[in-house]
Amino acid sequence: MPDEEFDPDITEALVRTTDPLRQQNLLLVQLVRRLAAVRPDDPYTYRATVVRWKDADTVVLDGDLGFGFRYRPGEGFRVYGIDTPDPNPSVTGSKEASKIAAMHAERICPPGTEVKIRSIKSGAPIIAEKYGRYLPIVWLPDGRSFGDVMIAAGLAKPFFGAGPRGWSRAEIDAILEKYKT
Repeated sequence: MPDEEFDPDITEALVRTTDPLRQQNLLLVQLVRRLAAVRPDDPYTYRATVVRWKDADTVVLDGDLGFGFRYRPGEGFRVYGIDTPDPNPSVTGSKEASKIAAMHAERICPPGTEVKIRSIKSGAPIIAEKYGRYLPIVWLPDGRSFGDVMIAAGLAKPFFGAGPRGWSRAEIDAILEKYKT
C-alpha cells in the first residue's frame, strides 16, 4: 500500500457507517496506521504459519525467526491494535458474539495460512499487555492487515493498550444482528 493511501477496507467501512462512534474508531485506525507507517515488508518482519485461533484476537503461530530460533510451541500472540468481544456473563449475547468473531477470524485466516508479522513486546512505551504476550501486527497473504479487516467487518474495535476496553450491549447486538443466521 503506497504511503499516501488509506486502507481500502477501513475506508469502505467508514463510508458505509452512519454510527458516529464507529466512524471515530475507523478514523482512529487510519490515523494510527498512517503514523506508525509499519508495512509488511519492513525489517524485523517475519513469516509465520497460523496453527490455531484461541479467540478472535489471540492466535497461535509457528515460525522460524532465523538461525534456527522458533516461537515457543503453543504460545498465543495477541493481535496488536484490536479488541474483539470476549464472553462476558454480564452482557447478554457476548458469548455468541465472541464465537462469531472467532469464526470470522478463522474464515479469513484459517490454520495453515502463511502470514507476516511484526511483533511488539509488552512493556514498550505505549503498550500495556497484561499477560506479557507478544503483540504482532498480522498481515494476511494478500497484504491486508488482519486487524483492519476485522475492524471493517465490525467484529473488532481499535485498541492500542490503553483506554476503555469492553463491548457494550448495543455493540454486541449490532454484531448479532449483522451475523446471526
